[in-house]
Amino acid sequence: MTLSLVARSAAAIFLCGWVIKMMDDFLDLRYDVFQGEQSLAVRLGEATLPYSLLLFGLAALIHPAVACSLFLGAYAAGMAGDLERQLPSGLYGYQEALFALAAGFLFLPWHVMLWGAAVMLAVQAIDDLWDLAPDRMSGNPNLARRFGIVETRLLGLGALLVAAVLRPLETVMVFVSIPVVLWTISRLLRPAAPHRGWES
Repeated sequence: MTLSLVARSAAAIFLCGWVIKMMDDFLDLRYDVFQGEQSLAVRLGEATLPYSLLLFGLAALIHPAVACSLFLGAYAAGMAGDLERQLPSGLYGYQEALFALAAGFLFLPWHVMLWGAAVMLAVQAIDDLWDLAPDRMSGNPNLARRFGIVETRLLGLGALLVAAVLRPLETVMVFVSIPVVLWTISRLLRPAAPHRGWES
């Protein structure tokens, strides 16, 4: 892999990290408002969706396969545990997840799509295990709540191994970008220091 391709992959992964976080916050907006939590969606409001689409468009221009596989993989991972709720499309969550995966395998190289699905499933499993307690309180869908803690750990570990075998460097990039994105967002959401005016 050339240095240029590594840089493009890293940029696309970083931008997709923002996109997925913004979309996740947007979907969790009612829970965050109810609990008084700050998030990008709470801060940006209606602008969350167009900004996330803009960032995804940039990521897809930089590296189409990486950006699309991560986005479709994140969508599929997020919907995989939704077995009972019928969505506006008329499908259940797991059916939409299968549709997203099928579209990815149809239009993207199979190994890239498999990597995107596996790495995002690993991220989803880790996130759901981390958020298990608050999700229990809010009723937010969660893989660990649906399938069990041990099962979710095994699922996440297996998905991580698949991703690491297929594309080890990009897998490391994903897990490096996550804390960077979260740290940047936490800085952006910090309340501004009060302005004291001119010092005498």
